[in-house]
This record gives sequence, structure tokens and C-alpha cells, in this order.
Amino acid sequence: MSSTTTDQIINAMMGFRALAHKSHARRTKQRSFVHVIVLHYIQEAQQPTMKEIASFLRVTMPSASVIIADLVRARLVERIADRADKRIIRIRITVLGTRVMKKQLIAAQKTIRDRLQVLSALEQRQFLKILTKLRHHLSVS
Repeated sequence: MSSTTTDQIINAMMGFRALAHKSHARRTKQRSFVHVIVLHYIQEAQQPTMKEIASFLRVTMPSASVIIADLVRARLVERIADRADKRIIRIRITVLGTRVMKKQLIAAQKTIRDRLQVLSALEQRQFLKILTKLRHHLSVS
């Protein structure tokens, strides 16, 4: 594939992301996608530490702390002391956090379904094949 085509794909993906973000912001006053991803990770990881959250997000500890502080203020997560070592702080998702996360994941799935309707059934199958191939490549590299 020529670099021109590759560059066009990159530009299209970047433009798509920006448009999707603007569209989400216009339609909803919900939490950011990063917040939803973090809530999901906290639920799956079962009370991770701040270091684990920062590592998952591939951000610095101060950056992760800002995100978590926002979620704590919204009562979506809470800080708890580690049972074995009281110096270690773990993050636990609250009942409200679980409810908000599930609601927003359902809303995101609906939005994606709606957006995919512009593609024919054949285009959707091709798109799935491409995404599956890229995901496999990313998982082994």
C-alpha cells in the first residue's frame, strides 16, 4: 500500500475520532469516554491501585490521580486502604459508578449501531474483517 493511501487512512481515522468526540459532546452531558473506560477497568481489575490504573491508561500517576479525583467527587469510585498494607490505596467502583458505567456503555453501543447503519451489510462484514485483523495484529505485537 502506498504511503499516500496510508496517510489518507491515518487522516480519515483522526478526522473520524474528532467528529465522533464532537458528536458525543453535543448529544450528551455524560461522562467522558476515558471515565467510562476507567470505570470498566476498575470493575474488571477488582480494586486496582493508582499505579495499576496509570499503567493501564499509559499515563503518569499525577494524570491518573486527576481522573480518579474527578470520579471520587462524582461518587462513582472510592479510595480504600489495602487490607494487607494500609499505605497502599486501592480504588473501588461504587454502586452508582457501576450503574453509570453500564448506562453509558449501552448508550455507546447504540450510537455505534446507529452510525454503522450507513454501511451496507457487505461493508459491515468487510469492516469487521479489517477490525478483527488489526486487533489480532495488535494483540500479538
